[in-house]
Amino acid sequence: MSIFVNLARVSETALEAIRKEPTLLEALFFETGDAERLAALGLGSERVTGFDYRTLHEALLGLAEAMGEEVDEDQVVFDELAVGGEIDFDAGMGPAFFTPAKDVASVREGMLSDLDAEVKAVLDAAFADGDCLVGVIS
Repeated sequence: MSIFVNLARVSETALEAIRKEPTLLEALFFETGDAERLAALGLGSERVTGFDYRTLHEALLGLAEAMGEEVDEDQVVFDELAVGGEIDFDAGMGPAFFTPAKDVASVREGMLSDLDAEVKAVLDAAFADGDCLVGVIS
């Protein structure tokens, strides 16, 4: 079974709107719902990326083992994403999450940027623009 993480860079204003209206995540990640509302918030497909959860999970566990570090297997990916909180939306594998803009630099400097060029481009743009991240696991 594949587990996919959908990730998007959003402004602080857009994050606030998403937290108040979580169904915007459905429109953002699954292209259903209110496209006009997304456009008004400056959100489009160029801000969205994704990656395989298990690939990152296994890479992080392997790195921790090689370095002799103990990690919480259930939290290691969320720690790597510097998750700052949950959003009341479930895409099938638990609640949506967000990373505050102040923590995007640590995500950008982590292993995720090394695993996928498209993800790296979104993280670089988020860092450059002072954006937050939002994500869902499906």
